[in-house]
Amino acid sequence: GRVQGQPVGPALYFTDSGANVIRRAQLDGSGMQDVVYGAPGAALRGLAIDELAGKMYWCERDAKAIRRANLDGSDIETFVATKSGPEGLAVERNLGMVYWTDVEGSVQRADKGNAIPEDIVKASFLRREGLAIDSSRG
Repeated sequence: GRVQGQPVGPALYFTDSGANVIRRAQLDGSGMQDVVYGAPGAALRGLAIDELAGKMYWCERDAKAIRRANLDGSDIETFVATKSGPEGLAVERNLGMVYWTDVEGSVQRADKGNAIPEDIVKASFLRREGLAIDSSRG
């Protein structure tokens, strides 16, 4: 489910796995509101914002899925079903790719257009969780 409303100015988005919700607030922490409620037992994890497309992407570890929605929480859809529980997440806007880690230690990616998963780093240890992209190097 979702809560309607557009953010005013820059916003901070974060997952609250305990409450199973994605929240949004002003950069100073004020005006916090729930934006997306996860499915029961979804185990919300990594979250990434694609400002240019007006989308947010998040991991649902136990559902083995990456979902996306508009920044106001509308139009929730499954972006990709994963083979293992996804954890960390990053969006590379220049290439149009979404990258994620999983609980088995793999790093995968999928094009935002076709959403076909591709292994790029094979599992080598458990629980790769963090993921970041440096696009400044061209």
